[in-house]
Amino acid sequence: MQFIFLSFTFLLFLIVLSLLFIMKNNAKTRFILGKIEMCGSREKDLDSLAECIHTTMQKVYPYLVDVGIYAKESYAYLRKSGTTINVNEDTLLKVDFEKKTPPKIPDRIYNTNVKKYGRYYLDYVEHNNMAIVFLSKTKTKLDKYKIALKLILQETELLSEISNYKNKLKLLDITRKSSEFFMAFTSNKEFIIAFLSSIAKNIVETPYMEISWEERVHKEGTFTQSLCRNFYVRGSGIIIKMCGKKLSKDEISKFGRMLDMISLIIMRKDVIENYLNILIDLVKISESKSEYYKNHSETVKNISTIIAENMELTNEQVNNIQYAALLHDIGMLEEISGVLIKKQKLTDDEYSRLKYHPVIGASIVYPINELYPISKPILQHHEFCDGSGYPYGISEEEFLLESRILSAAEILVGLTSKRPYRKNFSPDEALNIMETEFKEKISNDIIATLKRAYIDITDILEKGF
Repeated sequence: MQFIFLSFTFLLFLIVLSLLFIMKNNAKTRFILGKIEMCGSREKDLDSLAECIHTTMQKVYPYLVDVGIYAKESYAYLRKSGTTINVNEDTLLKVDFEKKTPPKIPDRIYNTNVKKYGRYYLDYVEHNNMAIVFLSKTKTKLDKYKIALKLILQETELLSEISNYKNKLKLLDITRKSSEFFMAFTSNKEFIIAFLSSIAKNIVETPYMEISWEERVHKEGTFTQSLCRNFYVRGSGIIIKMCGKKLSKDEISKFGRMLDMISLIIMRKDVIENYLNILIDLVKISESKSEYYKNHSETVKNISTIIAENMELTNEQVNNIQYAALLHDIGMLEEISGVLIKKQKLTDDEYSRLKYHPVIGASIVYPINELYPISKPILQHHEFCDGSGYPYGISEEEFLLESRILSAAEILVGLTSKRPYRKNFSPDEALNIMETEFKEKISNDIIATLKRAYIDITDILEKGF
């Protein structure tokens, strides 16, 4: 009898111990799930999100050495971010790579069925075209956490777009600075000729060199007609003649590559066109994130085109207005991605910030001005004829015609678009508002043009682009 009692007591002890163990594990699981959820709600870029997941999951899997966030592109997953930091010192010593760099998941993964990477283990959580990849010294069992991690992956598609957008902003800044340098560089032909002469002497030493560009001719050395060879800077009309020495294949190749690079600088129209296309692409990406601003700039462009053509502006003016319309909101990319996505009316502080975007936009497009003079229309697109606009409240005399057209198109598209704090007006209602409430702000000739082109304009507005 005593044996049965002791056996029952021992069994009861084991059950209680098991329950406590299960409760402890469940508590730990809930804690980790809560941390994962916090990562998703708190972190605003892929790098910090990957680091947060890494730090959190390391509490469960201390041998976890890398976490990467990937996006599927074509036939492979490409790494968008990730982290190899926060691997604690004890873990490093245990897995025997002290004094070594911890291993890192490859930047490109072709097959998510691969579970081993050298002596390390891979595990994946996939959702749509995104994946979180884990690299660990030991096997990971992610079943309890997969739902939470998949929920995070739903949000990472937007974060991935924002990451791409930020990378494009960096490229934009580099391109902008390069474009400004190119303009200064190419405006001085004497400087270019001297620059080419210096490069030539460093790469190829010949007894005689002659650089000709239009009416300018630069000569160096003792003239000879033997062993002459001509080099050309493509697209510029520059000819470099070298005589008196047989050039090696290596010299010809090096000098040719250098001249190709110079030609790209001199043919700066291509650089400016690329810069222009990057800016337009950035606006489209930003506007696509908000249901209220999707295709906004494209619609403003189409309305502006109709007004400009009906007012019989030149083809060049129409073309410039189209580019200005596409880029009129380039100065508030961050706000389009943040403030304007909010489904509520803007605060006074937010509105004040937005009022600076024409100045920022005009600065961003300044390198384009040489080919397409659009910085002033962008600067003035929120000004009014009565001086009540922003950022400067200019008078009607200072208000360019192109700017007035852009301003009117912006007002019309804004009124006929739904906003978080009001419904959209019909084209009829919007035109009536412009003719009454905006009577002093918009010039009469533009109001008359809007009425005259009513059918074309309503067609554009109803299509939404």
